[in-house]
Amino acid sequence: MFPRLLVFFILLGHVTVYAQATTPEPVGLQGYVLNQTVSPRAQIFVQRFEHEWRSHRVSEFVNLQILEKSSARWGAQVSIVLADRVVYRTGISQRTRDWDRMVSSATQRVAAQARMHLQNPAGYEDPDLAPSEF
Repeated sequence: MFPRLLVFFILLGHVTVYAQATTPEPVGLQGYVLNQTVSPRAQIFVQRFEHEWRSHRVSEFVNLQILEKSSARWGAQVSIVLADRVVYRTGISQRTRDWDRMVSSATQRVAAQARMHLQNPAGYEDPDLAPSEF
C-alpha cells in the first residue's frame, strides 16, 4: 500500500512541475476603454472618442478609464485616466455643440500621453524625476 501511494505522489509532483514549466506567463488584457459615465451627453462624448481612439496605433496597448463627475458649473466633468493618472479633463454642458473639436483634442492629448507611457511606464512626465533617473 505504501509504495503505491509514494508512486502516486511522485507522479503527481512530476505532472505539476511539467505543467508549471509549460504554462506561459499570464498576459494582461490591453486595449480596453472602461466607460463609467452616466449622462447622455457624456455617453455621446465617449462613443465619439472611442471611435476616433481606435484609429490610433497606441490604442491596442493601453487601457483607458473614462469617468464622469457632475459639476454645477459645467453640467458634467469627464476625465480620461491612463495608468491611474488623469491625462485629459473636459466639461460637458447642455450647450456643447462642437463635439468633433473636443473629441479630436482629447484623442490627440491621450495618444501623446499613451506614447510617453509606453516608452517609460514607471515615470512618464513626472516633474520630480530628473532625466538621469529614467
